[in-house]
Amino acid sequence: PNRLEQGYGLDVQTIKSKVAPGALIITVDNGIGDIEAVDELIAAGYEVIITDHHLPKDDVPKTTVVNPKIFSDPSDDMYMAPGVLVAFTVIRAVIAKMIEIDASKNQEVTKVIGFGFCLVAMGIISDVIPMNDTMWEYTMMGLTELCTTQHAALRALLSMCGVRKNQNITSTFLAY
Repeated sequence: PNRLEQGYGLDVQTIKSKVAPGALIITVDNGIGDIEAVDELIAAGYEVIITDHHLPKDDVPKTTVVNPKIFSDPSDDMYMAPGVLVAFTVIRAVIAKMIEIDASKNQEVTKVIGFGFCLVAMGIISDVIPMNDTMWEYTMMGLTELCTTQHAALRALLSMCGVRKNQNITSTFLAY
């Protein structure tokens, strides 16, 4: 959904108009507060997985929820993870299973993981996440990958920002 037009969270009507029942809906960085919407989607035949990093208001939706604020202690490094890192954690688990099933996918998977590290670094920096050891590690891996990425969309975005090929990209550069 477009946040400016439909607001924040799950827009059941938009989902129903674009995705057939029986589909798997995976949220990224939202959904933890959308109990009624999740219930409605499940009743309509959708499967829903919530990946979020926000604190729930009262209860959590009755579906699969991946949220470090619910399942970890505030002293755990992942407690402060941005939504993009929570979603990336799920993606990495799926990718590990894909490789286990078919090791020939390894080269494709490496590209996806590299792209994911770039997005996670941008998310940590743009969400102004406190830099504990884990956030620092993900940011450094992402910045390293971003400096040499061949991903067309990322190259285009970096080009629009005036970055030249193989230029060192720092967290300060990304933040501003």
